[in-house]
Amino acid sequence: MVKKNRWQQIAFFGHDIGHNAISHRRQVDLKTGIIIGNTTGGISLAWWKRSHNVHHVVCNSIENDPDNQHLPIMAVDKKYLGKFYSTYHQKYFTTDIIARTLVSYQHFLYYPVMMVARINLYIQGILLLASKEKIEHKNLEIVSLMVFFGWFGTMLTYCLHSWQERVAYVALSHAVAGFLHVQITLSHFAEEVYHGQAYNDDTDEWFRMQVKTTLNIDCEPWLDWFHGGLQFQVEHHLWPRLPRHNLRAARDLTKALCQKHAIEYHECTFFQGQIRMMTKLYETALEARKTTKNDGGFYDSQIWEGMNAIG
Repeated sequence: MVKKNRWQQIAFFGHDIGHNAISHRRQVDLKTGIIIGNTTGGISLAWWKRSHNVHHVVCNSIENDPDNQHLPIMAVDKKYLGKFYSTYHQKYFTTDIIARTLVSYQHFLYYPVMMVARINLYIQGILLLASKEKIEHKNLEIVSLMVFFGWFGTMLTYCLHSWQERVAYVALSHAVAGFLHVQITLSHFAEEVYHGQAYNDDTDEWFRMQVKTTLNIDCEPWLDWFHGGLQFQVEHHLWPRLPRHNLRAARDLTKALCQKHAIEYHECTFFQGQIRMMTKLYETALEARKTTKNDGGFYDSQIWEGMNAIG
């Protein structure tokens, strides 16, 4: 639990500093985030900023938002079923036979997947840094991740006394830390998604688009530390650089503005949000069981392509 709380708070710190919400000086926040966040958390800030900034600009866009593109394991809405081109990953996502099978049971898979999601973040950061893509402060990113895996591996080797203890510790610490991924996905998985680009007219301009694609969690002020600002996702999406200690006050102003202009403001308790999200995952799972779109065999699946470096 101690490691879970530490990783959770490090992630909140990384989120704040990744948005330049601490010093508001880009290079200061960037270098500080790499040195502290990467070294203690093991997740590349360069990878996070590359993905997360796109998410903020095109929140819940089917083709453009990488944070909701989880096939073949999950589809957060029936609109993801079939075939679409990801502008971020620069490839097609299809509901092949493997995807259809997994998505059909995603409401059962969701929490187990969240328990190991952190490992995927390690891998994504390493893959980005190993690529030929130009990355700001790349050497610092690489060194900081080497330090993380160095101290973490040393701790496992010398503080635990058997391979069974080491496996159990890694599994349990990452599983409990997965609670953070539940907090993150809760904000968008059950909300409205759309094809293509937003900002087409007054119905999906910046303010309206961010409000209708994002969910707030209503909680007491004493729980703000536990949620780390993620409970005020609507306000965070409207003002990404606003420090988290100002988000509660911004929430009052946002709700008043939404009421004035008859804009629906999405907010519920943490447990109500779980029900809301799981209901959406279940409904999409039922749709996946019925779909025949792009339902090729195993040798046409994304998993087979990945195993053979196709595409």
